[in-house]
Amino acid sequence: MAVASAAVILAGIQTKIAFTQAGFPWSQWSEIEKTWWVSSQILIQYLESLSVYLPFVVIGLIALPLRWKHLDNDTKLILILLTCWVIVPILYIPISDKSFFPVANLRLVDGTLYISAGIVSAIALVEFLNLFRNIRIRTVLKTVIVSATIGISVLLSATYLIPFIRSQADGDPHAYPLTSTWKAIQFVKTLPIQSGLLVREPYGEIISGYADIRAYIGGTHGFPDWLGRQWLAIQFFTGTYSEQDARKFLKDNDISYVFYGPDEQSVTTIKPLYPSLLTPVFTTDSAVVFQVNK
Repeated sequence: MAVASAAVILAGIQTKIAFTQAGFPWSQWSEIEKTWWVSSQILIQYLESLSVYLPFVVIGLIALPLRWKHLDNDTKLILILLTCWVIVPILYIPISDKSFFPVANLRLVDGTLYISAGIVSAIALVEFLNLFRNIRIRTVLKTVIVSATIGISVLLSATYLIPFIRSQADGDPHAYPLTSTWKAIQFVKTLPIQSGLLVREPYGEIISGYADIRAYIGGTHGFPDWLGRQWLAIQFFTGTYSEQDARKFLKDNDISYVFYGPDEQSVTTIKPLYPSLLTPVFTTDSAVVFQVNK
């Protein structure tokens, strides 16, 4: 428990120092994140997400006390450390919203914790099967448990992932870019280095990671004036600017190209988008890259 706690604290302190040294807005990022989720909500969600491991917890409580003396010291240490890694967030979430705590509550329950829970579950299952000396009984139990685990996993995955992917496709097309959109993103990589590119935040984040360009707006944390940029980008992509205002906006922000993907198209009310200012240089079924006319 002490080792797991020390790891959380040291990692959090290191992150907080690095963010502080980076200056605004990074220096305020941890405090901003702490406002996103109420600790009680995070705690409930974390406990609910661990419920899938409940059968293995029961198996472990039965098998591990009986098999403990047969385990080697390395396996015992692994079990203790990984179990603490899963339990520690439950203890720290209630105080994670305090100013002295180095990270936000959501950072305590990142997906890596489920790897620890899975490893502990696997060890518990193996030791449970080792309780049975009869090979036939062990084989039957192994078949039943493995089949049930696979069946339940497939059912839960289908129950969760199918609606989730549909919701992402409808509401957040950037989360799973279409092949045609991805081709447009790849084309941006061929633009002149450090070209100014007008794009909204979702695809701006993605493109910035693949192309050496200056995205007008990327992630929230990348621009102190993020909210203002977001609003101005939306105004431009609605298509309601006059030609004069649109040209001034592009010139003032040194923008040479415009990425017009699904997210940008979703706010457009007047089409085509500034035909006298923008010339398509790459087009797919779902995205267009425009060059700004001089």
